[in-house]
Order: sequence, then C-alpha cells, then structure tokens
Amino acid sequence: MVCETGSVTETAKRMHVSQPAISKTIKLVEEETGLQLFENIQGRLFPTTEMQTLLPEIRRLLNTHQDVRKQVENLRAGKSGVVRLAISPSLMPRLAAPAIRRFQAARPDVEVKVFATSTRQVVAMVANHDVDAGVCQPSSGDPTVHALPISTARVICILPENHRLARKEAISPFDLDGESVITFPDTEPTAVRIVDAFINSGARLNRTIETNMSFTACCLAMQGCGVALVDSFIHTADYFPKLAVRPFVPEIPLHVNLHVSNLRKPSLLVQELVQELIAVGKESQPGGPPSSSSRAALRKRRPGEPFPASTGRKRKTLGG
Repeated sequence: MVCETGSVTETAKRMHVSQPAISKTIKLVEEETGLQLFENIQGRLFPTTEMQTLLPEIRRLLNTHQDVRKQVENLRAGKSGVVRLAISPSLMPRLAAPAIRRFQAARPDVEVKVFATSTRQVVAMVANHDVDAGVCQPSSGDPTVHALPISTARVICILPENHRLARKEAISPFDLDGESVITFPDTEPTAVRIVDAFINSGARLNRTIETNMSFTACCLAMQGCGVALVDSFIHTADYFPKLAVRPFVPEIPLHVNLHVSNLRKPSLLVQELVQELIAVGKESQPGGPPSSSSRAALRKRRPGEPFPASTGRKRKTLGG
C-alpha cells in the first residue's frame, strides 16, 4: 500500500495502525532481503527498481493469502471442501445417488468423491481414513469403525419375462436347482447368505457368473445368461423394464449400515452428507423420514462414543 500512497502516514491511516509500525515493517523487510525498497524523493516514497521487480510476485502472494482466508471461512461454514464416500456398488442408485443430489443442491461448491467397492474394502477405507464415510452391509471389520443402521432390503430374483420361472409368484432354491445363477462373489455378505439358503434347502446352487454389481447381474440376465439373485436396491423398473422381478424365498433380509471412524469427529460437511444418507435410507422403507433426534445423533457424537440406533431395534456393532 505504501507504493500506492507514497506516504507512511497515509498508509498507517488506511490500515488503522500506527506510523511507527509501518516504518518498522519496511525496515525489517529491507534488513531481511538486503534490498532498499523505497526512495524518499521530495518527501514522498517511491518504489525502487528492485521493489518494482518484486511487486507482481508480492501481489500474487497477497491474492493467494486472501483466497486461502476465504477458503478457510467457507470450510468453517460448510460451504466448500471435499467429502469422500465409499459404497457398495448396488447401493449407489437408490441410496447414495439421491442423497448426493440433495447434498450438492444446497452445496454446489463442495466436491464429492465416490468410491464403489466391496463391503470389506468399504470398511477398510473408513478405518484407514481413506474416506470420510462408507455405506455397505454389516461387516465384522475394524473395531475402530462404528456402524449406524440406515436401511433394509431383501434378496430378489431377476429373470427374463419369458423365462419358465416368471410364472411363479416367488422363487425358491428348489426352483433354481440346476439353473444358471448370476450373483455376488463369496467375499460379499449377501452371497454367503444365499449359499446358506441353498444348503439349508438341500438345493444345488449353480453359480455360473459372479459380479459385485447388481446392475451388471441384471444386464447379464437380460441377455439370457442366467437368473440373477441380487438385492432389492436395484431400480429394475427404471433400467430393465423387460425383466421380471420375483421375491426370493425363504426371505433373506439385508441390512445397510453407515460406517464412520470412531477415532475422529466427522466434519460439518460429512455430517450433512450423512444426514442426507440417513434420510434417503429411512424414506425407502416404512416409517417415514428420520426424527430430528436421529439426524442430530452424528453431530453430538464424540470420537469413541457409539452411535445410537436409527431404528427402533437394538444397536448392532460391526460384528453383530
């Protein structure tokens, strides 16, 4: 500013500081750099050639400093930043996508990074702080990760409309004995429960294709590659109107948990995205939207404290 005013006194007035403070600052900078920054010509201060050379870089640094301060203010207010979410692929269409749409509608300057991966990897990424939150089925993962139930679903059977089993109201393991089945790999909790259902029924599971994505399984079923056993979060009516959907019996209920680290408190942005995920999860099942106490639970939780249950059921831990 001294370059603009040519006066220490005027600069001090504009900056609301004392004149000696400005003079001392100029002296300290000149001593630090070993350069003369100003010349006194007829009572006015003019920048030296050296100072004029430095001015563009000084202005750039000042602008950067102002940008950083603005970014800090936005981060405090939850107006900007980055939120990282890991999720099982099949939960993306009905849970994560609507929640992210709502979240970004109110926070257009916030960047959301989504990682679609296996249940085991979702929990590992939360435990390693590679992401801020994770959404997947319950997993006996890292004890430093806490889980909050947010939604439920069931296993369904997807098959072409002209398939012989499409006439049935529900499909059992006996119906699928010998059929080519498309479903999840054994690394996914849903697959383990499907295998158990076949074993308990005494039927043979002929799993010819494995995929960790319900969408992929439906694409393969549409091409006649087999009958798909997937979770009911997939939007079959929207994406696969020519496929028949039947409940799988005996019913295999599926629970979806929100996972966050127990070692640190989530940021304001993470809390807000989590609230949207909780709301979407609750709206997709009977009982309506979550109560205000449920939505405030994450904000009040301190690192090391367990989550309260988001439903009327007893809270489940990762190993429960």
